[in-house]
Amino acid sequence: MAIAGECVSGLSYGAQPLLHAVASEVVPRKYRPYAQAANNVAVALGGLVALLVGGAMTRNNNHEGFRNYWYFSTAVYAVATALCAILYNPPPQKSQMGLTNGEKLRKLDWIGYFLFTAGLVLFAMGLSWSQNPYSWRNAHILASFITGVIMIICFAVYETKFKRDGMFHHDLFANNWNFVIALVCVFVEGLSFFAANNYFAFEISVLYETDPLRTATRYSIGFVIYTLSTVAAGAFCSTTKKIRIPTVFAFCFMIIFFICMATATPNSSNPVWGYPIFLGIGLGICLCTLLTVAQLSTPPQLIAITSGLMICIRSLGASVGLAICKPLSYSFAGKKT
Repeated sequence: MAIAGECVSGLSYGAQPLLHAVASEVVPRKYRPYAQAANNVAVALGGLVALLVGGAMTRNNNHEGFRNYWYFSTAVYAVATALCAILYNPPPQKSQMGLTNGEKLRKLDWIGYFLFTAGLVLFAMGLSWSQNPYSWRNAHILASFITGVIMIICFAVYETKFKRDGMFHHDLFANNWNFVIALVCVFVEGLSFFAANNYFAFEISVLYETDPLRTATRYSIGFVIYTLSTVAAGAFCSTTKKIRIPTVFAFCFMIIFFICMATATPNSSNPVWGYPIFLGIGLGICLCTLLTVAQLSTPPQLIAITSGLMICIRSLGASVGLAICKPLSYSFAGKKT
């Protein structure tokens, strides 16, 4: 049931790029940093509420509280679904006219989707099994990891040589290297954030806290700062038309966060309260600037594909990061025990 739930959740996350695409399509180009900042404010507020509500529902050893949290999430999703269905009614695009649903489906890159998805699943599975529970020489790891790598290579060859208008539409890379740089940076951001998202609270609960609400409160500090920093980044980029400086600034703060967390000890409880500030500054600036530069570096008619690729590569970074960190977390827990 848990695996099925993750699959359903993944389908929902597949629509996330539309948030960034729609927000940028309905505002002038010079205001796109503001649009991305507004999206990130909503994301940060959602994360903040989720952390505090989840922590409150499971404190005092209320292990059944997780069910109430899922009911709460169901209600929020239901409201969001109703709002989208009732209030969002955009006019059809020219590309939608004159085509049947079957013709639209045939235009999708099904071969690319299959190779990328299957290859990534096998690749991540091999990484997550490494050293726990299997050694690298075990067939479970070798079969899945090697097969995944081969499928990803086939995907790269297919998208490069045989499919000009697929997932990696060639026109996206025709102007300059900015979009490629944005993809690399968002991969690193996804790898970093989702590692922090899954293991910060784990480290706090192992070393410093037993109350889930206090654990969530520590992490929520980062989302509060995330909200403030993304607004500041949107205003700065729209006013100065500069993106590289705040992006470098953001990654420096994320580096500081990971150095601080890597050097934390059981006696670092008080300093750790402030470490999420660095993560919040980095995330708030990074997502705003990277999505903005990606959309400004590609043809306007491909803004939806641009946004989709950015979120896709971010999720790819998350998958790789979590697969790498999983064996390390078991080692960490074992040493603590």
